[in-house]
Formats: sequence, structure tokens, C-alpha cells
Amino acid sequence: MKKLTLICLFISSVIFAQSIGQWKIYSDMKDVKKSFSVSGKIWAISKGGAFNFNSDENSYLILTKAEGLNSQTLSAMCVDKNNKIWFGSTEGYINIYDPSTGDVNRILDLYNTGKSQKQINELISVNDTIFAATDFGLSLINSSNYSFYDSFLKMGSFPSESKVLSIFKSSLIYAVTEKGIAVQKQGAQNLSVPESWNTYPFESIANVNSASKISKFDGEILLATNAGVYRLTNNSWIPYLLAGENIVDMFTLNTTAYFLTQHVLFSYSGGKTTTLYENYDSKLNSIYVSNDFKIYISSENGLLELNNSTSKTIYPDGPVANRFN
Repeated sequence: MKKLTLICLFISSVIFAQSIGQWKIYSDMKDVKKSFSVSGKIWAISKGGAFNFNSDENSYLILTKAEGLNSQTLSAMCVDKNNKIWFGSTEGYINIYDPSTGDVNRILDLYNTGKSQKQINELISVNDTIFAATDFGLSLINSSNYSFYDSFLKMGSFPSESKVLSIFKSSLIYAVTEKGIAVQKQGAQNLSVPESWNTYPFESIANVNSASKISKFDGEILLATNAGVYRLTNNSWIPYLLAGENIVDMFTLNTTAYFLTQHVLFSYSGGKTTTLYENYDSKLNSIYVSNDFKIYISSENGLLELNNSTSKTIYPDGPVANRFN
């Protein structure tokens, strides 16, 4: 009996000394939130992490916590001037993935603020700066060393720490907030003071209760709202296109503007509005159009690629859902 006991203990010590190998996480990535392409490869974020699809090889690169992300419930994404991919999460994490090395860097400042709501709603890259729209304001981050230039928590007459949903930067900064639209005043330098912003509360815009995106098209500033597309004219927002439609996203490329509702994609060019795609069986989340005019629609049932007369749905294999009873 003693010999048997010693043998069992010896075997146990050998088993636990062995390496357990590399962990992999398999998650449901069908509910795609946003997408864009870099060097011909499409990136997308979802509630289960991020993925990169290489159409030439029909292969996926998967990024989850196992690959170094702090979170898999991703809500924002952009690419900086050095082709590093920035991911923002619902918890306030920012992770930066370097495709050339596979390294992941982390920015925890927003997560560590102690705010109850700190989701990253949008990330955009402008020269050396990353603009981070969050649940409590707007932050500007140096894309080279990941330090914060500044954070703006009160814009004009809007309450402090209003949720910022989307950002657009041209000669001025335009912010879509939960209360309305904030626009940098011409010549304003210190954007930390409320007086540097002009504000347009939703109640001042006819029929508008919310907005999702702001952009520039054909020399005009356009606003995607729950009541159609508006344009900024003589310091006022006036109806422009698709009156009554709830526009969830907008994208402009050259002479064409694209407008997405929860079920329909429209294009506008040369004064003509065209319905490009309809799907009433799935919720559509966002729109991206590559330079070769491939259209990518992020939906709750995968990433749809429209290429001329062909279409396909893109998402990696995984479980049916990320919730198990």
C-alpha cells in the first residue's frame, strides 16, 4: 500500500508540472458593430471580440482576451496613421493592436475614472490625435505615446459629462451628444471652457429627438437623425433628405453619401436617392465603404459585403451565443 501511495503521488506531481498549453477563446461574433478595411483586409468588432478577414486566403485573425484584449464587448474602432488598430470597449478600456508585431498596448485611464458609465462610443484618428467619444465627454489622445492631450467634459450649455456619441473633425470639431450638437466656435483654442462651443439642443431642431452621426458632403455639414438627414445652414439645422427616416449611420465617399436605417441602405448622388439594400429580418448597425466601393454593413447577423451584384456574409465560426443558461 505504501508503494502504491508513493507511485500515485509521483504521477500526480508529473501531471501538474506539465504545461497546459495556449488558451483560446471561442465566442459568438455575429453581432457586428463596426467595420473598416486596412490594406485590403476588413476589420470588424462585435460583442465577442474583434476579427480580421483576409478574403484572398479566406482566413480570419481573431482577437479576444486570450490574445491580450482587456474586453471582448467592443464598441468603437479606428486605425491610426501607423496602421495600428484601436479598440474601445463598453467598460472604458482602450486597446491598441499592432498588426506588424501582434502586440497589444492598453490605455486604462478612462476605465479607471470611477464613472458609472464609461463606454467608448466612437474613436476617430486625425493626424497625431485619437478622438475618443465617451459616455462622459470627449478625450484627445496622442497616438504615438498614448498620453492624453485634454478632456472636454462640458460643452457650451449642455450639462457636464453629457454622453458624446460621435465626433467629426474638419476645420472645426463637431460633436453629437445625448442632448444635441456641440460645435467648436471659430477661433476657439481652449476647448475645456464651455464658452468655446456653440450648442444646438435637440428641442431646437424640428422633429429631432436624437442623432447618430455628423459628417461633411458636397461642402455641407450633414447630421443623421431620428427624423432624416439635416444640414447646417446659416447657423440652423434644416431638413435635407429622407424625412422621417431613423438614420443610424452615415458614410460619405467622393460624390456619394450613404445613409443606413435599421433595415435599409440608401445612397445619394447627383441629386438622386437610391435604395441599395433592404433586410427586415436583421438589425443593421453601421456602414463602411472601401475605396474600391465594396460596401460593408455591420448587422446583428454578421458583416454583409456588397460588391456590385454579389453579396456574402462574413463572421468567424463560434458558438450560437455568448450567454449560457
